[in-house]
Amino acid sequence: AVDLTGRPLDLLQSAGEKATVVVFLSFDYPVSNSYVAPLNALARDYAGRGVKVVGVVPTDDPPEAIRKQAAGFELAFPLVLDPKLTTVDALKATTVPQAVVLDAEKVVRYRGRIDDGYAARLKPKPVTSRDLVAALDAV
Repeated sequence: AVDLTGRPLDLLQSAGEKATVVVFLSFDYPVSNSYVAPLNALARDYAGRGVKVVGVVPTDDPPEAIRKQAAGFELAFPLVLDPKLTTVDALKATTVPQAVVLDAEKVVRYRGRIDDGYAARLKPKPVTSRDLVAALDAV
């Protein structure tokens, strides 16, 4: 993975986090974009609990293009690019948006949806299952 300046970045580098949430996103996909606000809230809410949230964009687009796409979202978490899909492969991501929760030892404890609101973003309905939050609380 590389940061938005194009420098290599180790996502799994530990800074004493109890958990790391890696969320695969695409700013070209409206459903993925609709999760940015809830992810911002999650990043803020869990920061004091030792949880780091990182957004991963699996693309070989130039960092400048992704910076421009992400600019309006006021992200509360760092964003990295995965041009060679090494993070996608390592964490077995299959879609966007998708979340992976790693514990302090970097063991995958959850991989899946953020919540059951995916369909709600297509047709309005309330979110009834916050899967990512439940996984974080369990870790």
